[in-house]
Amino acid sequence: MKPKMTVTNRSKERRPIWTEPEGADYWMLPEQTFDIVADSDDPSGVFEMVDDGTGIQIFGTSAMGYLSVFHSGNLLECGHQRPPES
Repeated sequence: MKPKMTVTNRSKERRPIWTEPEGADYWMLPEQTFDIVADSDDPSGVFEMVDDGTGIQIFGTSAMGYLSVFHSGNLLECGHQRPPES
């Protein structure tokens, strides 16, 4: 089973999640839940989450490989729900 972490946006604002080290961004609307899934079957994989108040960074140990982001079982692309540039 691939390591998975679930993140829910309980704020009233759109919040970004960045998967590292790629820096891919995914934007969560209020009350949305995303699943972050590692591209590895290594059960020793560990996620680290850093929330600096403006967004959330998700790191996985090097053995975990690439991190993919899903919503309701659907794979999301980088930039998902990114707000338009102002």
